[in-house]
Amino acid sequence: MAANWNTLPVEIRLSVFNHVGDIQQLVESRFVRNAWGPLTEVVIFSQRLNFKDASALTGFTTIWPGSHS
Repeated sequence: MAANWNTLPVEIRLSVFNHVGDIQQLVESRFVRNAWGPLTEVVIFSQRLNFKDASALTGFTTIWPGSHS
């Protein structure tokens, strides 16, 4: 019997997202399922974000909802 994603402990669900090595993939995964958004945000903002240059930062803020007013 397969486990439902929502029945897994939050620690296991966070561990899955912690194994995604690319910030861009984490940001994009926020939009796959509504339930994934808060989990990916915890992972994204619990690590240091390094941007190569201003255009990389701009790219990040354009895909982050509410980041540009």
